[in-house]
Order: sequence, then C-alpha cells, then structure tokens
Amino acid sequence: MAGTRPGGVFRSTDGGATWTELPVGVSLECSIGATRVTAIRYTDVPGEIWVSVEIDGLYHSTDGGGSWRRFEVSGGKSLLGEGEIWKDERHADIHDVVAGRSADGRRSVFVATPIGFFASDDGNQTWRCTRYPVDDTYESSLFYTRSLHANAADPSVLIVGVGRRPPDHGSLGGIHRSEDGGLTWRPVSPVLRSVVWKIAGHPHDSNVLAAVTLFGQVATTTDGGSSWQLSEREFGEIRGVAVVGS
Repeated sequence: MAGTRPGGVFRSTDGGATWTELPVGVSLECSIGATRVTAIRYTDVPGEIWVSVEIDGLYHSTDGGGSWRRFEVSGGKSLLGEGEIWKDERHADIHDVVAGRSADGRRSVFVATPIGFFASDDGNQTWRCTRYPVDDTYESSLFYTRSLHANAADPSVLIVGVGRRPPDHGSLGGIHRSEDGGLTWRPVSPVLRSVVWKIAGHPHDSNVLAAVTLFGQVATTTDGGSSWQLSEREFGEIRGVAVVGS
C-alpha cells in the first residue's frame, strides 16, 4: 500500500507494477492546501488497517480496505497552554497512528498530533490525551508529536518523536518513552536540533530502533528505546527511515 498527497490510499497486488485506489474517501484539500496520508498501519487482527491523514482524521478498515470509517480524536482543548489558540481542525490533524495495548492489556489505538499524544482504549468511543514531562532541557514547547512506535514484543511500550511546532521545526526535538500505554512519559534522548520525523523498528528484534530528525540527525537504540546514541554522520532533510533485518 502507498499513501499520497493529496490524500489517497493505493494498493498493488503485483509487486508495484499496477496500483488501484482504495475507497477510503480522504478529502483532497484542507486549510494548508492538500491533505497528506502520514501513515498506513496493519494490526495483528486480520483485515484491520489504520490510516492517518494530516488535517483529515483517522480512517479504519476491518475488511482489508474494502470499506472505511472516519474518526477524529477528542478532548484536545485540555492540553492547551497559555497563549495557545484552539482550532477545531486540531482533532483531525493526525501525524501518525499505531495499534497497541493499554497498561491493563486492552487493545488500543495510539495517535500522534501537533498538540500531543492521544489514545483510545474502548474502540474509538472515548479518547485520552497527554503532553510530556518538562525539565531543564525538555521545555514546554516540545509537544508537537510527529512520529510514534509501539514495541512489537510489548505494545504498551511506546516511543514518540517530538519537536517544536511549525514554523520552528529546526530548533529543538527529542524522544520520549512510555511503559504504560502512554499514561506517563520520560525523555530518553538528548535534546536534538529538529523535530523527530520518523521512528522505525527492526523486523525481528524489538529492541533495535532508529529515529531521524527532519534536518538530518540519526539516533539508534538497542535496548528498546531506553537510551539512544547519535550517529556522527548527519544528512540533509530526512522524512523516512527503515531498519532492515539480516
């Protein structure tokens, strides 16, 4: 499968030689121009797929992509700090989505948005939301959540990549880790120089992850995200990363 900008989802059954658009129903336009599919995620339930769209919500299929339902998160006004202005589209501005487990073992869906982290533990009926700890280095402006990863071995263990919201992407970023389905968080990387755009896991070893920042830093971990090491090699703009198993 592939997601596009303007928003659409396409599927190939012949190794990419031909593609068919699925009937997702994503809007093509939004307040900033064209919508964009930010993630396509399969779950451990056969036929279940989640799609996240920047400024058009979440789309969910339980029949392998034949039909879809649209969702938005809720409750985000409670996250806003002093001087922040609420926009209704915040609940539909979705940067990433993964399926996982709550701290008590319920099936959950976890969502990254520009105003923080959201989760539903009851089939998308209600949503909880949070931001992240603040200390001497991780200041309160680091809540713009761009990337999300659930540990394959324990899907209540989550990693998020954060930064400052636009137009200040290129100043600070970082990585937080949760061991209770997103109820609490702690910073696990040094403060980085731009927003953490993508996080990817090893296909066979859930302890091995890589994260990349928008403006070229690469961080890796071999302990499930408890600690991270920065690569000496840096790049230009990065918007994707994959970890390949041997």
